[in-house]
Amino acid sequence: MIKKTEPIDISKAIRVDKSFIDFGSFYPGSLIKFNFQIKNLTNEKKAVLILFDNVSPEFTKDQLAFNLVNVPYCLNYPIKNSEHVDHCWYFMLPTSKALEKLLVFILHPRGTVPIGIIIDAPRINYPKKLFSLLKINLFDIETRKVIKGEGMHSLGILSEANIETPKLKCCRELLHIDSNFKVIPIVVKNKENPKNIYIPFKNEGNREIELILDIVNFPVQDNQPILESLAEYRCQKTPLRFQANFSSYITININRRENIGKRKKERKVLIAKIKDTSMIYSYILDFFFLS
Repeated sequence: MIKKTEPIDISKAIRVDKSFIDFGSFYPGSLIKFNFQIKNLTNEKKAVLILFDNVSPEFTKDQLAFNLVNVPYCLNYPIKNSEHVDHCWYFMLPTSKALEKLLVFILHPRGTVPIGIIIDAPRINYPKKLFSLLKINLFDIETRKVIKGEGMHSLGILSEANIETPKLKCCRELLHIDSNFKVIPIVVKNKENPKNIYIPFKNEGNREIELILDIVNFPVQDNQPILESLAEYRCQKTPLRFQANFSSYITININRRENIGKRKKERKVLIAKIKDTSMIYSYILDFFFLS
């Protein structure tokens, strides 16, 4: 049972080992975790409430100072609160894998509890800087209210993260004048069966990427029949690593079918998904089969 005590300055009752967390840079759709610890400085049990500020659209310097946040460098205030818009920050207790927006738990006398902060990076296609403010309060279980004393009644942890967008460029794409979109033309001669095609790509981003590859049919309109493929297409084994600012090749194996008739051309789509993210690139492949 938690002993009923008079409200006190929260900084004299509990302590966090971090007031600022830099998650670094990552790609959209990534799931990143960072741990911190909360310690009870007293000889009594303490109920603690932690939650993310999802009300304030932005944070001022005074607002962060009130929550005892020590930022290691200067920021351009006010800073935008990403939780207010993106709702991408979560908690995770070590005893559970569930993602939570709010936690209430008991700190035993002189005890420590590890907490995980998780960011589920928004699925966007542009760079973005994300900030969130985690608030830590003493909590009265009976009244279900935050305990406010004469001194500080809230601790805070400011988290920062940067979303980067990868840049995967095909060095063989050409503009198709009739349709006004880019295609990769590939010529296959009759005697070359099976045949490996090497398509040059470049990772123009600042981080290494791993690609999951697949080849699918080009979408057709409802009134058009779905034709049998002229060949079997296989991508090389994945995931395929591309170092930062580095060029390499994606290999496609083509095994031409027999008795393909008069058709000499077909269109496919190369799908390149960046592993552990939501980023997907697509490239149109135009195959020309020559007798």
